[in-house]
Amino acid sequence: MADNRFDKDDKEIEDYIKKHSDEGIESGFEQSSFDDFFGSDDGLILKPAAGNDDLFAALDKAFGGGTKEEEPKKEEKEEIKEEVADETSEEEAALEDKEPETAEEEPVLEEEKAEEVIPEAAEEEHEEALEEATEEVEEDVEKVTETADGEGSEDVKTEDITVKDTPVSVKPEMAAPKVIREIVSTKLTEAPKEEPKGKKSKKPKKKAAEAVEEDVPKGPLFEPKGITATLKENYMPYAMSVIISRAIPEIDGFKPSHRKLLYTMYKMGLLSGGLTKSANIVGTTMKLNPHGDAAIYDTMVRLARGHEALLHPFVESKGNFGKHYSRDMQCAASRYTEAKLAPISAELFRNIDKNNVRFVDNYDGTMKEPTLLPVTFPNILTTPNIGIAVGMASSVCSFNLAEVCRTTIEYIKNPEHELALTLKAPDFPTGGQIILSHEEMANIYKTGKGSFKIRAKYRLDDGPGRIVIYEIPYTTTVEAIIDRIVALIKEGKIKEISEIRDETDKEGLRIAIELKRGNDAEKLMQKLYYLTPLEDSFGCNFNILIGGAPKVMGIKEILDEWLEFRVGCIKNELNYDLAKMREKLHLLYGLKKIILDIDKAIKIVRETENDADVVPNLIIGFGIDEAQAEYVADIKLRYLNKQYLLNRIEETAALEKSIKDTEETLKSKARIKALIIKDLEGIIKKYGAERKSDIVFKDDIEVFTVDDEAEDYPVTLFFTKSGYFKKITPLSLRMGGEQKLKEDDSIMLTVEASNRSELLFFSDKCQVYKSRASDFDECKASSLGHYVPSALGFDNGENCVYMAVTDDYKGYVVIFFKNGKAAKIRLDAYETKTNRKKLINAYSDKSEAVAFFALKQDAEVVLKASNDRFLIVNTAMIAEKTTKNTQGVSVMTLKSKNFLAGAKLAEGDDFANPHRYKTKNLPAAGSFLSDEDKKKNQLTMI
Repeated sequence: MADNRFDKDDKEIEDYIKKHSDEGIESGFEQSSFDDFFGSDDGLILKPAAGNDDLFAALDKAFGGGTKEEEPKKEEKEEIKEEVADETSEEEAALEDKEPETAEEEPVLEEEKAEEVIPEAAEEEHEEALEEATEEVEEDVEKVTETADGEGSEDVKTEDITVKDTPVSVKPEMAAPKVIREIVSTKLTEAPKEEPKGKKSKKPKKKAAEAVEEDVPKGPLFEPKGITATLKENYMPYAMSVIISRAIPEIDGFKPSHRKLLYTMYKMGLLSGGLTKSANIVGTTMKLNPHGDAAIYDTMVRLARGHEALLHPFVESKGNFGKHYSRDMQCAASRYTEAKLAPISAELFRNIDKNNVRFVDNYDGTMKEPTLLPVTFPNILTTPNIGIAVGMASSVCSFNLAEVCRTTIEYIKNPEHELALTLKAPDFPTGGQIILSHEEMANIYKTGKGSFKIRAKYRLDDGPGRIVIYEIPYTTTVEAIIDRIVALIKEGKIKEISEIRDETDKEGLRIAIELKRGNDAEKLMQKLYYLTPLEDSFGCNFNILIGGAPKVMGIKEILDEWLEFRVGCIKNELNYDLAKMREKLHLLYGLKKIILDIDKAIKIVRETENDADVVPNLIIGFGIDEAQAEYVADIKLRYLNKQYLLNRIEETAALEKSIKDTEETLKSKARIKALIIKDLEGIIKKYGAERKSDIVFKDDIEVFTVDDEAEDYPVTLFFTKSGYFKKITPLSLRMGGEQKLKEDDSIMLTVEASNRSELLFFSDKCQVYKSRASDFDECKASSLGHYVPSALGFDNGENCVYMAVTDDYKGYVVIFFKNGKAAKIRLDAYETKTNRKKLINAYSDKSEAVAFFALKQDAEVVLKASNDRFLIVNTAMIAEKTTKNTQGVSVMTLKSKNFLAGAKLAEGDDFANPHRYKTKNLPAAGSFLSDEDKKKNQLTMI
């Protein structure tokens, strides 16, 4: 028989549900996370829609129930029988009220269902469901109680209740049945359905959460971020790491990988010891360098003498280390090769044990490593460095060590020293010839940016029919040169070579080229310089890390930074020595006091009973400090003789003098600079060597051009107003008929020239496109010819307005503008040393160009204004300009809205009286046509 004690409470819940049946139980609630109730984020539940932050205040408002918790009672045990008595304890009622959370029948009657006899087949399932529900109830009630009281966790007593022979532990907090029922009710989204008797739902709580989630749209899985924030958080740290810790060298001339390797070898004792296996060095370096062994070994190979990549290698090597000038000649594995530090490496570590540079922890904090090496010479200028970082790069060429040191000495003595006097040009370990242009080199020295050319060296063996190349540019390899020459032979661009061989051996690089009979070796080499990497450019970008920030500097700026760094190293050394000398002097001062009464000191030591009391007694007896007393106490008995004591007194005087001298050196910039100069002079004497790269001046070399390859024969060139170009041979011109043109087109220019002639095509966008007559195929009179904007790749909407033809860039281009001005530009202003195809700012864009004339010598030009005035101008009266985009000078005076309408070269029969239209001074207004000239219909001549 079921207990009807809770009928009143059940009726209240039913009335509430009926009252809100039209809008549903969810209407008074809104979606909430478990954080709102239980401090977790496992799913979604419903919470009252009230804006009050207090949970229990919101519950009171929604259901009218109290939230005050009853006082805990003592533990009691009671066995629940098949028929429950009419009188039950409040603890049992709490358990019965909580049961609906795990049942799918009516929440209020759930305890009655639990009291009924459970079939034996479903008994096990019932017990499992009951235990799970009880655990959830205990957890929920505990959290609700903590929230209501505002007190943390407290020790509470529980009662053990037996349900169908199953003990269940229930906390006294469960005596607040109304609060529990209403929390449970907020988790239900629909009325429970009836199911067969005895069956229990295991996880109705999860179903309720899923029902809520179906009605609520889900948000994005992640919060989107802007591209700027993403780059800043993810990309910038990587970029800075590559720039600062990998690709860009610092003022000591090394990248971090170089520095870590060399310092490891120094600590291994390889500066003075014998050779050791490269694998041993690589493995030890991994304590400082977190990269793999292959990367570390590649770094050591580049620094080794056998690789021939540096003018002054820092690693002595034994075994096959490959060659810098060969792509295919790879180094042997690290287990086969041996290495040690070269003698010059001593200049990298001089006095490093005196703390002259800063040390930091390695990547795992187990060792210390220097941030820079205290190099005693500007290694940044003697060791070539090329690195590509993120968003920037560095390319530092190498200079001769002796020249760099001499330049540094002269710069220290005279900051206004002309660098080119002592630092002639870069120098490379692969030799070759530096093509020196004073202007280009001065720009590199000043800005740290620019480029210069290096070409290979060759000699003729066994007569002029065999060429041997024995030095190549630093930027290329033997294989790249041979591959390029072979490709040119296959393309038919080189026909003089019969055979090419790579004869590189232990004696060094050697490329042999066999010529076909009757060919000129010198001329072939000029052609090979032009078409192959036998002549290459080295681009300079002196980008160096200074204080952790990249900076592009010229030579003087680099020397300034290095001198500042070196002065700091020397000061650190002097301070270190000074501290050591002062410490030693302090000890000798204590000994000096003992010497005054040595018998007293002996007596104190002899009469002291305990060893630990010797030092304190000496301190008390002579008034010295602990360090002095320790020093005196450690003196052996054999040293207590007159000679030893006199020597210590003399040492004291010497130390006092040295300390004073060191202090004066620290205060004197001149003395520190003198020490730097002394070091540099010693390096020149000890490690200086002759240049490997020869210097040839740019003006002294013969330059090969494509013109030399083009066949030379006469042609007639035609250019039309619509921008069409024809190249016709004399024979074809004689045999052809009338020139074919597009409708409304006419021939603007006809020139007899050579197939090697240079062509300058002027566009209406103030640009000039350069070409050669040999670049165009021959045409016939019956064809339209080549459309220049398409053939030369003009910009969209750009048209060709004039063509100038020249063989030597002598003469002028005279341009007349709509505003009455004229510009007379030297034709050699359009000449370029490189094979540039497009020149911008070719003439002024301040006013529209009306007419162009390419003249070898001055001539007369007829100008016509929009008001029908005419003026004859001799171009000799127009001052020449070297700047291409000059606005020119005024030649025709124009009033109000008048403008220059046209121009043409003057001819003898243009006017009856030409002097009427000439003037002695410019600008001039011109004259109207005379009646006699009007009869000749001069209005249409332009």
